[in-house]
Amino acid sequence: MKKYIDKFKIDASYFLMNTTAPIPLFGKNRELAKLAQIKFDEIRTSYSNEIVRGKNFIIHEFGEGDKKALVCHGWMSSSVHMVKQILNLVEHGYKVYAIDFPGHGKSKGFKCSWKDAVEAILITQRLKGKFDLVLGHSFGGGMLVNASALSHLTDEFKDFLDAKQYVLLASALSVNVPIRIFSRLTGLKKNSQSHLRDKITVDANIDFEKMSARYLQTNFPTDSKFLLIHGTKDKVVKIDESRDFAKMGEKVELIELGDIGHLNIIYSDKIIDLINGKL
Repeated sequence: MKKYIDKFKIDASYFLMNTTAPIPLFGKNRELAKLAQIKFDEIRTSYSNEIVRGKNFIIHEFGEGDKKALVCHGWMSSSVHMVKQILNLVEHGYKVYAIDFPGHGKSKGFKCSWKDAVEAILITQRLKGKFDLVLGHSFGGGMLVNASALSHLTDEFKDFLDAKQYVLLASALSVNVPIRIFSRLTGLKKNSQSHLRDKITVDANIDFEKMSARYLQTNFPTDSKFLLIHGTKDKVVKIDESRDFAKMGEKVELIELGDIGHLNIIYSDKIIDLINGKL
């Protein structure tokens, strides 16, 4: 019986990793989201519907600056929640593009794999040209780094993201992050998580140990600079992810904050000030 229960939990974890739903917001975060939607609609200049692997995703556009930036939201979130970063970049002379990944925000559906997200980023670059800066939160930050080098490991991606600067907020920089999160949700024990890793490896057709930002940038380095901002008490994506990537050396700067959580990092004025100091 235990064998069947474990298999069910492994399959459930994998299913949840590819199935989207909006994050339930309460209290202060709910009010912030309402205000964000108002400001988002006010500053957006246009948008387009695109297709990735048979799934719909939306590219929102803001501003008319000479420099170009791409903004990517986190898992079960949307571009609306990134409005503070979008507005700040517009005010600093960027034309900003923000993706709603498949199954997120205004994009249709309930499915989004990491492959969908990476390809959506690459499609956006093909359509809009190379970016001076890319900024991502959580899942979005991890997918930006994946998009920078995964084409070296698989023929599924024909090109790579080429940006001058990456700003990564509390970002999930290895496949270990969703394994921990969704195993916890389904009650999958550590001794069974190796089977989930095997399932992910087969699907990706990439060695599990290679599915991390540090591996990709060590073996297929870009000339880009990386700014990582992460809360030391983040309970969703542990700061260990960013600390490991920061071992890359001088092209990676990590700013650790003790009073910032995983969600409020995208609404914090302190984060805006830190980013502005690096633009």
